[in-house]
Amino acid sequence: MAQPAREAEPETEPASSPCATDLINTLRLANRDLQRQCSVLKPISTRQIHAPPEDNVDTSQVKGNVSPEVKLAILDSLAQPSHILRTTGKPFRGFKSEFVSRMQLAEASVLSKAEEPDKLEGRVVFEVTVDEDMLNEVGTMHGGCLAMIIEICSPMPIYILRASTGNTYGVLGVQQSLNIVFHSPGVPGDKLRIVSTTLTLGSRARSGRSEVWNVTRRRLVASAGYINMVPSESSKL
Repeated sequence: MAQPAREAEPETEPASSPCATDLINTLRLANRDLQRQCSVLKPISTRQIHAPPEDNVDTSQVKGNVSPEVKLAILDSLAQPSHILRTTGKPFRGFKSEFVSRMQLAEASVLSKAEEPDKLEGRVVFEVTVDEDMLNEVGTMHGGCLAMIIEICSPMPIYILRASTGNTYGVLGVQQSLNIVFHSPGVPGDKLRIVSTTLTLGSRARSGRSEVWNVTRRRLVASAGYINMVPSESSKL
């Protein structure tokens, strides 16, 4: 007589020991922390938060004979995209943007050189008011802050001269040297006028000068000479 078939018993998982359970939970927590850290340490190219372009920028108040398109290109070149800080995970636009946002483009011109009338020079003027967060410990404008503002403004005349004479847009270059002489201090409330002009333009090396004038007190604050370079392809890697 045939025996009735036995029903298959359900498989049961082996009981985990307390040590194994603790190890699994520890690995899960470690994996969760690793994923959270990786979300912060993404490459910069994927962490940029680009602000929408400002189509309503009015360049009619900017003096000078260059085209409105070139004036707008100067302002666009100062835009600072936001990034996510590696250490805190918070958005940050950079300390440069804190000062750029207060700088006003006053003039952008291409003129004949006084000493060489057959040659042209670029001239760009920015204005900014000295504020409390620009000061050093003795209450005058910090030399490092002033140097940064000069470094931001000084390549602009090179840019507009090349753009206005048919050369390619967008090559601001990098500063190879910046030599500054400080003549007088600036204090909170002083209106500064940063006047930058070109001197020579080569295929890669370009030079120019900048003067920072205190409009409020009618005196020279700083003067600077600089050399600007177009980066080589190998240096961009």
